[in-house]
Amino acid sequence: MMRSTRNWLAGVAVSAAAICLPLQAVAAPAISISNLTGTTLGNGPFTLGWSFTVNSDITITALGVFDSDQDGLSERHEVGVWSSGGTLLASTIVGAGTADPLTAQFRYSGITALTLTAGQTYTIGAVWNSLVDGLIFPGSAAGFSTPADISFVETRFASGGALANPTENGGGVLPAYFGPNFLFDAAGTVPEPASLLLAGLALAALSASQARRRGANRQG
Repeated sequence: MMRSTRNWLAGVAVSAAAICLPLQAVAAPAISISNLTGTTLGNGPFTLGWSFTVNSDITITALGVFDSDQDGLSERHEVGVWSSGGTLLASTIVGAGTADPLTAQFRYSGITALTLTAGQTYTIGAVWNSLVDGLIFPGSAAGFSTPADISFVETRFASGGALANPTENGGGVLPAYFGPNFLFDAAGTVPEPASLLLAGLALAALSASQARRRGANRQG
């Protein structure tokens, strides 16, 4: 009977502890569009992108670029994220071909987790050099939307073939050069107080059971 009780208490403790773990966030794209095919750039090279404001703390896990027709990229694209002050916070290269994974219409390359702070404005940009990969131009995005965690501000560009902070406004507040995108995780879920209480009670009961067993052994 004592062994059965201990096993039950241990099971309750493990289950309660599992309930208390924060829920794992699922990486979400910063922007969603329904376009499947883009238009090629005619007068590059440029760093093309857009600026956005963060409404709640997020963590970027990957940077990506639009893959027109989702059949692989013809060239590599360097992608970066800048602070409002112009500091390059993270960058990576999305390779040519299909090696980098496709999520919806964008291919992504992972980066070291980068946390962006609520209330701050940032810019993302990617380099288009050889003018062979299609992208979405300002005003051409269909079904454009962003999650509640971020707000689109404006389209951005900078001339030249090297990755540069795109500080020029490329068309008012119309949805931008897509172009670049990113995947992010929102803040984790905090355990509920009831779950914490359940875990504490279960662990306390298990500890008491073990103490009684040690006492019985000493008396025997």
